[in-house]
Amino acid sequence: MVLLTEILGIKLETPLGRNWRIEPHLTKWLEHARGGFATGMGRFEVVLRRMKSFAFGRIERMDVETPWGSEGTVVFGPTWLVSGGKGHYIKFLDSEREAEKVEMDWIERELVEDDDWTEPEHEEWPVGVVDWDALEKNHVKGP
Repeated sequence: MVLLTEILGIKLETPLGRNWRIEPHLTKWLEHARGGFATGMGRFEVVLRRMKSFAFGRIERMDVETPWGSEGTVVFGPTWLVSGGKGHYIKFLDSEREAEKVEMDWIERELVEDDDWTEPEHEEWPVGVVDWDALEKNHVKGP
C-alpha cells in the first residue's frame, strides 16, 4: 500500500474512485515508480520517471490514467482539477519554473532518460537490524 498511496499518491475519495486525489512523492532513492489498480469504474495508474530536458535540465515526469466519468485533483507542484482520462505532467527540478500539464508529443520531443542519476550512497545493515535513530531522524510526517 505504501507504493500506491504514499509514493504514487493515489487516494480514492469516494467509493469506486468516482472522486480521487493523486499527490506523488518520488523519493531521492527512486529513479522511477509505476503502479495502479482497477475498480468497477476502471483503471487508476501513475508512472513517475526522472528525465532530462536539454532546455530545462532535470525533470520529474508523471503520467496518469484514471477512469472516464471520474474526476479528481492532481497535486504535482501546482494543483489541477481534472476529469478522468490520461494526463501528462512535468516538474522542473533545476529551475524555478512551475510544474506544467503537457501534451505527450512535447514529452517525446523534449525529454530523454536521466542517465546521470545514481542511487544515493547508504550504509548496508544486516538482515533484521533496524537503525531506529536514522528512521526517527529521516521520518517525514504526513499532511
